Amino acid sequence: MRHRGRYLCESLLWLGTVASFFLPSPATAKGPAVLDPRYGLELFASQPDIVTPIGATFDARGRLLVIESHTHFTPEDYAGPKHDRLRIIEDTDGDGRADRFRTFFDGMQFAMGVRRGPDDWIYVVTRNEVFRIRDADGDDVAEIREPIVRLKTDGNYPHNGLGGLAFDGQGRLCFGLGENLGAAYTLVAADGSTWHGGGEGGSLFRCTSHGAQLERLATGFWNPFGLCFDPAGRMFAVDNDPDSRPPCRLLNVVPTGDYGYQFRYGRSGKHPLQAWDGELPGTLSMASGTGEAPCAVLAFDGGLWVTSWGSNRLERFSLTPMGATCKARFAIAVQGDHLFRPVDFALASDGSLFFTDWVNRSYPVHGQGRIWRLHVKSPAAADAIPATWPELSIAEHAARQMAEGMTDGPMPSQAALVSALSDEDPFYRQAAVARLVALGQAKLPTVASLTEPLARVSVVVAHRWLAANGSISEKGRIAAEAIVRQSLNDTDERVKLLAIRWIADFRMDVFRPALEQLAATDSTSPRLFSAVFAARSWLDGGSNGDRAAEDRRLRNVWENASKPVSLRATALKLMPVNSPLLDAELLARIVRLDSAVDSGADSAGRLQGNQSPLAREASHLLALRTGGDAAAILSVIATDQTLPPERRADAVAGLAQFAKQHSHTLATAANDPDPIVAREARRIAPPKGSKANAAETGSNTSDRPSVFDTEAWLTRLGPHGNAEAGWRVFFSQAGGKCATCHMLDGRGANIGPDLTGIVARMGRRRVLQSLLEPSREIGPGYQAYALHLVDGRVLNGLSLGLTDEAQKERFVEPDGRETAVAVDTIESRVPLTTSIMPQGLEQDLTDDDLRDLLALLGE
Repeated sequence: MRHRGRYLCESLLWLGTVASFFLPSPATAKGPAVLDPRYGLELFASQPDIVTPIGATFDARGRLLVIESHTHFTPEDYAGPKHDRLRIIEDTDGDGRADRFRTFFDGMQFAMGVRRGPDDWIYVVTRNEVFRIRDADGDDVAEIREPIVRLKTDGNYPHNGLGGLAFDGQGRLCFGLGENLGAAYTLVAADGSTWHGGGEGGSLFRCTSHGAQLERLATGFWNPFGLCFDPAGRMFAVDNDPDSRPPCRLLNVVPTGDYGYQFRYGRSGKHPLQAWDGELPGTLSMASGTGEAPCAVLAFDGGLWVTSWGSNRLERFSLTPMGATCKARFAIAVQGDHLFRPVDFALASDGSLFFTDWVNRSYPVHGQGRIWRLHVKSPAAADAIPATWPELSIAEHAARQMAEGMTDGPMPSQAALVSALSDEDPFYRQAAVARLVALGQAKLPTVASLTEPLARVSVVVAHRWLAANGSISEKGRIAAEAIVRQSLNDTDERVKLLAIRWIADFRMDVFRPALEQLAATDSTSPRLFSAVFAARSWLDGGSNGDRAAEDRRLRNVWENASKPVSLRATALKLMPVNSPLLDAELLARIVRLDSAVDSGADSAGRLQGNQSPLAREASHLLALRTGGDAAAILSVIATDQTLPPERRADAVAGLAQFAKQHSHTLATAANDPDPIVAREARRIAPPKGSKANAAETGSNTSDRPSVFDTEAWLTRLGPHGNAEAGWRVFFSQAGGKCATCHMLDGRGANIGPDLTGIVARMGRRRVLQSLLEPSREIGPGYQAYALHLVDGRVLNGLSLGLTDEAQKERFVEPDGRETAVAVDTIESRVPLTTSIMPQGLEQDLTDDDLRDLLALLGE
């Protein structure tokens, strides 16, 4: 399951009786639908015989073992057991329904998963421990318990610690560690081997089946809940996504792979030093996006199957080798309603697939649960995905041999290894990195000895991996600094970026002057500049850092006319809206001067075109300013017909917050000869007697489709739009008011998910559907509640977390207002079936508004 936003569930105080009264029973819900005719689906067990089931496996005797969760955000007065327990579930009469339930093991806290291992051992993972158990005397109760790995940390959130279990082809145990809220940690294996970390996000580890030779396998995850190996020996993980960086990921995991995410740089996933799909040098891409909150992945019937807890479905992925990795093709196999929340798989000896079902979206244990059995009922149809596994490609085979010597044949020569370091395929390069890591520091070639930039990137990646354990020696520190210094002076931007990430990751303050110099260099690209800025902020104490000092550095860049305009615009874009180093008159001068320099003028003296990015950023900042100094200047720009219409329209959008004081300006602008300016003014102050001019603004709503007919809406709106106009729809107080709750490119509020580039990630159809039907699916992190207070009042709101030393809880109400409520005045809270995002937003937006907004969100 997935946690998002501000960990709302940590403060949930429901009464168990209240939860059970208001939440529908699964007995009354419509069962999940099988969308592939080859499969049949039956209910195997359900409440009260099994409740809140998560992990599942089969023992050596073919009996189903299922973890019952009873400690995950336990409500007050919960009537269930005090600990999580592992249950034996059997169908003794062969009628397809479970009829015998016994406890095999008890006493667990925050249990996460279970897998059968070698020699009939059952391996269990909880938030803080991996251990194995066995029944030695045949009484169906495990009395032998042996530790494998222990997680030592101050982190205590139930499901962002250890989780996910799988055994590789050599019998080694692989397991995951989640982002742990960035807390420092130490992993200690049974043989005393350790790993130290903190802040880097999630990682995968492995050790022997009895807990020896602990090593980190891969990193860069959020919460890798599910792991598996396919029949060809490929390793896969499903990874939940950060707060505002969907989609969740299906990942082909390779040794020493870095998949890009680091918790230390914030939860949004949009930080310049984070990657989600291989965007940064040294990071790897996903095999496919998945549905919301994937919990498990398993090889079954020729494909990889994934439980999507948040999207209420089972997904099936067919694999296609692509170089040294695989890409995956997605299909929905089973789709349920809001009371279908699949979690974990177990493969039976007869070839059928069992999976657990949490039932409802609330995190606290709730006394509901189901177990389903899916089986193949007919041969594959002609158009079905073939139930075959792709063999390893030549590149995959060579990469595996190079990385771990796991296939037959000689190991590559040193020359072949160096050649692989510069291969265009990032997964093949990563195999070479893994071999270098295995050879050790002494065998690594020097960065200066390599002529190919990608080879230098690869060697820096290997050095960084070897230096990652938190207990680095003084000698190791000195060696690392030497590599970083060389990399910062490299001629290739990718090598520089990797060095900047390394500096920030390890807070190598000794390189602060070098970062200052890089930021001041004219040849520094906007991408590199953003990374330098982010690294300096982290060195200054975190993402906030010394804000005033950073603003002064940014100002030095965007004021410098000798620097490239794209770099100056990037620096201006990074400035806070109400920075004391900016004032309205200064921004207005940038709009006027940079528009003039960039665009030129026609014979009537009017500036043409959409102008310079610097002028655009200045006009956006000016429109967003909340200080009184902006209003008069916005009014002047709005009516200055020598300026480009897009910049004038930005000024009109900014006047929405001062509409009463500047009603005359808005009325004048509503009749402006330029339709771009007039449209924006008419949104704020439509002509008397009508909401807006339908012919000019595209607001004719009489023939609009139903909000439930997304396809008709997509046809109506078409594929095109104006992102500039969409920016005004997003941020104007007379537009969609999206910025009241959402972020875009670092601007706006952090109540809902960040919408930067969301169309590219989720697709135009799904984004439009979410706008038209905001309550269709509510992510667990955005669950709103009806708060019943002790004085009889009822408040509807979304929690923003605790404040005042945990004495109060902040809530945002449906109208966007924020309220603080004393925690001890909350008598109970009941989950709402509606989203905090209001229904009917499309009624206040024209067709042009909607298509422009989609264009903006697709950039």
